[in-house]
Amino acid sequence: LISNNSYAATGGIQTYRKYLIKALINNKYKIDYFYRDTPYQKKTPYINFINLLYQFKLPKFLNVIINTFYIIKNKYDAILITHINYVIFAPFLKFFFKKKIFLFIYGIDAKNLSFLKKNFCKFCDLVISHSDFTKINFLNNFGTFNKMVITISGPYEQGQYKRKKINLKKVIVITSVTRVEKSDSYKNISKVIKILAYLKEKNINFTYNLIGSGNNLSEIYKLVKKY
Repeated sequence: LISNNSYAATGGIQTYRKYLIKALINNKYKIDYFYRDTPYQKKTPYINFINLLYQFKLPKFLNVIINTFYIIKNKYDAILITHINYVIFAPFLKFFFKKKIFLFIYGIDAKNLSFLKKNFCKFCDLVISHSDFTKINFLNNFGTFNKMVITISGPYEQGQYKRKKINLKKVIVITSVTRVEKSDSYKNISKVIKILAYLKEKNINFTYNLIGSGNNLSEIYKLVKKY
C-alpha cells in the first residue's frame, strides 16, 4: 500500500483509508504500508509500516532503494496506490515487477489531471472511486479509458443525481466524513446544513452525522444552532 499520509492522520481521506485497511485485514491480507509522514510506531497486527526515511533520517534516495528492495523481495498479490499523486510509480511497478496495480481516487484530485498523470493512470489494472461524482470527473480527463473504473458508493449517475422517493415515516441517516477547515469551503458544509433546515420544515425525519474536525467547527456549530 503506497500512501501519502501516515496511518495516524485524521483527515477525511485518511479516515477512508483506515476503513480500507480494516477491510483488507478482515479478509486476512497482510499489508506493507509505504508512506511519507510522521512515523506511526504503534504495533498493528497484519501491518508492516515501512518508513525508514523518517525513523533514521536517511537520504530520500536511500528510502526509495529500500522500498524497491521490499517490492522485489515480496511477492505481493497487488499494489494499492491510495492517492493519485503517487500514480507516477505505476509504469515502473508494471514494467519491472509485473504487479497488479489498484488506484484509489478521491474528490477534486481526480479532476483536471496533468498529461503525465493521465498517461500513468493507464498502467493501473483497476481504478476505485469513492463516489460516482469523482468517477465522472476522472473519466472526463480521457477520450476513452480502457481500464475498469468502479464506484464504492454515491448517488451520482450520468450527470444527474438519482432521485429516490422519501419515506416520511423512516428516519434518513446521512453521514459525512470530512475535514472542517476554512480553506475547504468548496465542500459546502454550510449549504448542506441550510438544506437540512429545509427538510426539517417539510417534516422529513433525518439524522446528519458530521465526522471530522478543523478550525471552522465553531462556525458549523453556529449554523446548526441557527437553523
